[in-house]
Amino acid sequence: MKNILCFGDSNTWGYTPGTGVRFDLDTRWTGVMQSALGAGYRVLEDGQNARTSVYEDPWSPWRLGAAALPMALVAQKPLDLLVLMMGTNDLKFTDAFGAAKGAERLIDLARAVQARKESSEVFPNGFKVLLVSPIQLHPSVADDPYGTLRGGYAESKKFAFYYRHVAQAQGAAFFDAATVAEPSPVDGVHMDAASHRALGEALAQEVRKLIG
Repeated sequence: MKNILCFGDSNTWGYTPGTGVRFDLDTRWTGVMQSALGAGYRVLEDGQNARTSVYEDPWSPWRLGAAALPMALVAQKPLDLLVLMMGTNDLKFTDAFGAAKGAERLIDLARAVQARKESSEVFPNGFKVLLVSPIQLHPSVADDPYGTLRGGYAESKKFAFYYRHVAQAQGAAFFDAATVAEPSPVDGVHMDAASHRALGEALAQEVRKLIG
């Protein structure tokens, strides 16, 4: 059995555009990936709305990815792969470069957890990470003068450039979510069911390449 931890924000949690209701398991990209991979794989979800990488949000407490990831890794071990997709909420506080640096810090933390001498390793078959650059935001987010991501559209178009560089520097695999998925125009941030399906199916192929 191959164990995969998917760590991310609301697009991993399954936030339905416009309502905030959670998509069911079969609709979420993690569930689609599980179905595509089959019985030899176990997909573990750890998505949280408004989660950031390393930027503390004073208006949304308990959302810091850097605090949550080490605990998630230890709780879910043994793992064969960490799929890391987040950074959209970082655009409330930084640019695409800063979001990518946040992702780099999360990979560093995962490596530090792996290096600790405990009763059992987190990654017994070797440390593997698939870094996924988030989908781009919809241009409409710039039209909301009170939106926390109102300046994020232009920066989100740079995600893939910086995340690819981080993956190469860290020895991680890379995938650009924006090549197969996009935000719903309903809220400009979250994926609809079709994009969840496209992303889940695409990532299943990437997972097979890495640990199949």
